[in-house]
Order: sequence, then structure tokens, then C-alpha cells
Amino acid sequence: MIALWLLACAQDPCAGTEDMTTSPAGLELTAEEHDIGWGETECFLCHQAWTIHAQDCVDGVRIDVAAIEDRIDEDDTSSCVACHGSNGVEAWAELVSWDSGEAR
Repeated sequence: MIALWLLACAQDPCAGTEDMTTSPAGLELTAEEHDIGWGETECFLCHQAWTIHAQDCVDGVRIDVAAIEDRIDEDDTSSCVACHGSNGVEAWAELVSWDSGEAR
């Protein structure tokens, strides 16, 4: 199992990523598009904090990777809420102000 995990880490950093700008919900996660992780709070079990957003994997859109990295708190997965919504986590829903799209 560990060997498989290490092999996955050695892959192309953009492998398995999706261009979320083409999603009907934009950057916000939906149950349909994030079925395995929907409702989970431990985002960094699948998306390693030290590599997520380290590469610009969105074709045709300039992303300020450094600014995103500054917003990610490796000790607090709720830091994902500001850009990706509540991920179906009831406790995180109150962190999002849907009027502004910003985390509170």
C-alpha cells in the first residue's frame, strides 16, 4: 500500500486534476464532482498541502500560485472553504458567506 502511495506522489503534479474553471459550480466542490471526498474534513489526506496548488494545472488561466499557498493553512483544512465551499460539511457551511463567496 505504501509503495502505491509513493508511486502516486512521483507522478505528474497535474495528473488527476481537473480544470475546475469549466465546472458549472466553478471552484466550489459539488457532490457529483467530488464524490469520494464529499463530506470529508481531512482534505489533506488526498490532497497533500505541500503540493496542492504548487503547479498551475489550469490551461489558459493564469493562477497566482504564491497567493494561494499563502492562504492554505496546513494545520487547518477549513482553509479550503474560502475557495472551494463547504464540501458538504455542515460545520463548514457557516464559514462561507454566500453573498460574497468569502470565508468569514
